[in-house]
Amino acid sequence: MFIEYTFTMDDGKVLHYRVEFERPREHILDKSLYPAWTQLEFHQCPNCPLTTEKYSHCPVAIDAHEIVLGFTEILSCKEVDIHVRTQEREYFKRTDAQTGLRALIGFVMASSACPILSPLRGMAYYHLPFASLDETVFRVTSSYLLHQYYVYQKMDNLI
Repeated sequence: MFIEYTFTMDDGKVLHYRVEFERPREHILDKSLYPAWTQLEFHQCPNCPLTTEKYSHCPVAIDAHEIVLGFTEILSCKEVDIHVRTQEREYFKRTDAQTGLRALIGFVMASSACPILSPLRGMAYYHLPFASLDETVFRVTSSYLLHQYYVYQKMDNLI
């Protein structure tokens, strides 16, 4: 599974990202190839179970780094055309760059190798770019309740 985001600026600049849902990557990376803020030990989340002995970099930071490099010279409030393509459908919206970037980074975070964010993989699988707050609350609540239902069914079968 993949998702493609294409950002087209008014000046003709185009940023294209194809993100695979499964992104296998080595756990130990060459530190000279990535900025310091991507290293696991740099402000590691307090609840992160990854260890610096087994992981050199934060999986989310590595994925985000590859995306944000393209946005270094783009104002976040600048209007852009954003085209999103999945295997099932396509979306288009003319909006500020930060709205599209937020949607793309959200997908990348939820589908990353981060063990804390792994419960969001189901939401990433059914990614909805440009979702409103109400849509997001509905999707998160539905996902949570469906998960609880399966937990309950599993517990009920054990008894």
